[in-house]
Amino acid sequence: MKSLIIATVLLVGAFAASPAEARPDFTKLSGTYTATYRLQASGGTDNSGDVTVIAVPSSNGNKVKISIFGFLGGSVPQAIVGTFTLNSHNTIVADNVLLAYVTQFPARATFSGSHSPFTFALSNSQTGITMTYAMRFNSQRLSITGNGFSGMTALSVSLVGQKE
Repeated sequence: MKSLIIATVLLVGAFAASPAEARPDFTKLSGTYTATYRLQASGGTDNSGDVTVIAVPSSNGNKVKISIFGFLGGSVPQAIVGTFTLNSHNTIVADNVLLAYVTQFPARATFSGSHSPFTFALSNSQTGITMTYAMRFNSQRLSITGNGFSGMTALSVSLVGQKE
C-alpha cells in the first residue's frame, strides 16, 4: 500500500504543470546613470556625446521605463531623446529604433532573457532601420550595444553608463 501511494505521488508530480517561466526583475536597474552614447555609421559618420539615463522600474520590478536624453557632439551639437519600456510579457516598446536620436523612429518588439543580458531586435519600416541589441546591467553599470543596417549602411549604437 505504501509503495502504491509513493508511485501515485511520483506519477502525479511528473504530469504537474511546470513552474512558470521566470519573470525579469528590473529592480537593480533603478536609478540615474551618467553615460556615453555613440552612433556610428559605415562611411565615416561617428557621433558621440554625454547623456543621462533614467531607469524607473515598476513597484514589483517586472517592468521598467528607460529615458535617455543629452547631446551628440560634432560640428553642430544635436539634442537627442528617447524612451523605451520593457515589460513582464517580454515586450519592448521604443519611441526610437536607435534608442535615442534627434527624430523619432518608433519600434515595437519582444526581448529574450529573464536575467541580464537581455537581447532584442528593433526595426522601423518607414526608415528601413533594423537593429539588434544586447542590454546588460548590474547594480552600478548599464551597457546597451546594438548593430544593424539602414539600407546598405551598417550602423552601430553603444550606450555605457555608471550609476550616479
